[in-house]
Amino acid sequence: MLQGILFGISYFTILPIKADFKDNQKFFQGLIYSLFFSGIILAFILVLLFYLLPFEDIFKSILIAIIYPFLYGFLHFEAIIDTVDGLFGSLSNKDYKKIMKEPFVGAIGVMQAVGIYLIKITLISYILYKNLFVLLFIVLSISRISIILSFDYNFSKGFASSLAKNYKKSIFDYLLIFFKPFYKFILNKITKFITEINGDVLGFMIEVSEIFLLFLGVSLARI
Repeated sequence: MLQGILFGISYFTILPIKADFKDNQKFFQGLIYSLFFSGIILAFILVLLFYLLPFEDIFKSILIAIIYPFLYGFLHFEAIIDTVDGLFGSLSNKDYKKIMKEPFVGAIGVMQAVGIYLIKITLISYILYKNLFVLLFIVLSISRISIILSFDYNFSKGFASSLAKNYKKSIFDYLLIFFKPFYKFILNKITKFITEINGDVLGFMIEVSEIFLLFLGVSLARI
């Protein structure tokens, strides 16, 4: 399982961790857990940068928020574009599978990704400026591990399917009870058009979940 966790952290972040891929249940379980640990690590890096950078709080908060997606290689932003393009393609009775596999991107998908990036910059900048560091740790870890809520849906063959098949119920299922209604609502809307979940859909859901939890956290912090 440790190999899976290390491999996952190297895959879901830009950290240069060396680990070999293994096709077995414990490895895939480790990959799933690595999502949670990747969020914790990314939050730690953001907070560390906030304390280390010698700039005014407002400036470095914005700078760190801009840097954040670079720390995981904008991994899920391609997923946003492909998922949105697939959704809108299916509305025109086009083959969403073909659209999502094409190397080209649509304007709607790109604008969606840019919009999410800008919203994320705004929210994370505010959180850092207000020193709401605990919120960062919670959101970045919970939003990533939330993909386990999709594992009872229909998956296309591939990497995402292997994650779903090899997952065993854990404490994360109980941690996500409060978040399950929102996640299921969004995913149910998506699966009306994209009937087989793949890695792109999971990446899209991670980003949407993160935005939602950031909004929720900021709103509660202001009460």
